[in-house]
Amino acid sequence: TLGIRFAANLTVYDVLLIWGAKENAAIFMGGQYYRFLTAMFLHGGLAHLFCNSFALYSLGREAARLYGTQRFVAIYLIAGIGGGLLSYSFNPNPSVGASGAIFGLIGALSAFFYTARNVLGGIARQQLGSLMFITLINLALGFTTAYIDNNAHIGGLLTGAVVGWLLAPGFVLDQRVYPPAVARVGLRIGWPATLALFVF
Repeated sequence: TLGIRFAANLTVYDVLLIWGAKENAAIFMGGQYYRFLTAMFLHGGLAHLFCNSFALYSLGREAARLYGTQRFVAIYLIAGIGGGLLSYSFNPNPSVGASGAIFGLIGALSAFFYTARNVLGGIARQQLGSLMFITLINLALGFTTAYIDNNAHIGGLLTGAVVGWLLAPGFVLDQRVYPPAVARVGLRIGWPATLALFVF
């Protein structure tokens, strides 16, 4: 998520503000809560859009394949809103970008591979290591760059991990048959709890 500074091109700033950038005063004073949603579809320039598009292409295909379309959409949107809420709480600057939602996909993928670690074994551990490395590199970059809204990244990551865990298509080894077979299970409260989290 790219923070918008007043020193930037005022025309770009004004347009993004009109279109729905996360702007704390407009949300708090004007009740414009829709900005938590619209901000994740706006970008501060072509480079910002390209970076997020590449990240979404890289992570989104795997997340959609593992979770399915409906779960993917739920994770993406709720994580994006979660990122916007943490940004609203700790970052007074306006911001735009999809990276809070993209970090949510990292959190969801991490939750999936963690819950499936007993079945997937080394594959799960390898994927978790790669996701942790990607997360640390990007958070470090965010802490050293003034225009990156790391609060949105962290909020999206945590929200995505929670929703991803709730909706994860879990796998267990069914020992009742020989040879043991992989059975697919899921949390019965997954969707109700996800809806409750969204409403909260």
